[in-house]
Amino acid sequence: MTWLADTQAVAAMVRRAPATVRSWAHRYPDRLPRRGTGPRGRALYDVEDAERLAATLTGAGKPGCGVQH
Repeated sequence: MTWLADTQAVAAMVRRAPATVRSWAHRYPDRLPRRGTGPRGRALYDVEDAERLAATLTGAGKPGCGVQH
């Protein structure tokens, strides 16, 4: 079953700002496609797509990967 959530909920689930989720959707439409619109007019995204993209972009689970400062 696919779980859909709006931008605000997805942002909370992946512990990122809503603006970050919107940015990901704009930059990676093939990896985080918009799945419709919720009752409040907010974009809906597949929760698993968002979690997978967040893990990929942060290098989760990969030693030595991630943002270098």
